[in-house]
Amino acid sequence: MTEILFDQEQFETATRRNLEELSNLVAEYDQQAQESELAEFSKYDPLQSIIRAIAAKFRVEEGLKPEESLQQADQIVRNAEEKVKNPSAKQKICAALKSFSGDSLALLPILLELVKSGAIAITFDPTGTFLVSAACLIVVKLGVEGFCAE
Repeated sequence: MTEILFDQEQFETATRRNLEELSNLVAEYDQQAQESELAEFSKYDPLQSIIRAIAAKFRVEEGLKPEESLQQADQIVRNAEEKVKNPSAKQKICAALKSFSGDSLALLPILLELVKSGAIAITFDPTGTFLVSAACLIVVKLGVEGFCAE
């Protein structure tokens, strides 16, 4: 992935676009997992749909091979999970989410503010847009109560 630094507006626009596309892909993959007979026999990773969605974008936008795109997507999702579960960041996220109810797009402005303030250390570059998008999807997928209770 080309490392280019964005200004704040470019970063927010790119992140919103990524999140919209990823949200749709995650919904498709979740539906496929629910309809699959194999799902009941395997351990379900709630973040798997997010990883698959990011990998699909990498294959289309970066021309990566399936294995490479899955590896990079997994790394981004696990990195985003680590960032949002960092005790300091998690405390700030949960405080900001006390009265939150909504989807990942409604959560985006909250997480962007935390990134801009430095509460969540994410660089304003293409990888950062995927990290913020994944972080939104992770928090929503786990549920605010579940995320904040962990």
